[in-house]
Amino acid sequence: DGRELRKAFVASYGHRLVVADYSNAELRITAHITRDPLMLDVFTNDKDLHEETAKGLGLISPELVEKVHKKTANKQEQIEYKDGRSTGKTFNFATGYGAGPAKLRSQLNQGREKKFTLKQVTKFKDLFWQTYAGYSKWRTDNVNYVKRTGFARSPFGYTQDFRQQVKAREFFDNNANNFPVQNTAGGMIKLAQANILRQVIEDGWFLVRRDQLDLPQYKPYK
Repeated sequence: DGRELRKAFVASYGHRLVVADYSNAELRITAHITRDPLMLDVFTNDKDLHEETAKGLGLISPELVEKVHKKTANKQEQIEYKDGRSTGKTFNFATGYGAGPAKLRSQLNQGREKKFTLKQVTKFKDLFWQTYAGYSKWRTDNVNYVKRTGFARSPFGYTQDFRQQVKAREFFDNNANNFPVQNTAGGMIKLAQANILRQVIEDGWFLVRRDQLDLPQYKPYK
């Protein structure tokens, strides 16, 4: 657990621990790489991707979203919205990593009183790819590219050799599509480290956890 790990690091006297992370880093990178129109619109206009996904899956209506934003939704409507958005969030991350209907169902039903059926989840997954058609097309095109060339490439110019994985279909498609996103996310946090290198050298340490950077910062006394 990241919060438990952070407890092992304490800023020195006169300093405070600063925690900086990228909001939905891998989803934003996915939008950039795939050029999916809806994803780009969401992040360009500071909308909520999990909410948009929930709407695309038919879990929440535009009318309910408007009520929630205007703070006129009743308690039951707020619960419905929260549950729908949470399901949309699970789909955004799990589907992107290639989770199938059975795995998605298992994740979605954790802690749920009313369980989703496999048929419902399969339908949701189809609706997800209809909602993000540009993303779906990119995944197909990228897999075909990697099959043809044997390599996956990231926007930073890094490549990964997939020539030995082509026959392992179960993992090949997911790995080939995940590499550009995950490699780019790793590259971004490395750039962040480079940009704060001077302070890191002065204070002696920093902690990197996925897309999050923790470091001590001098806190002047008032």
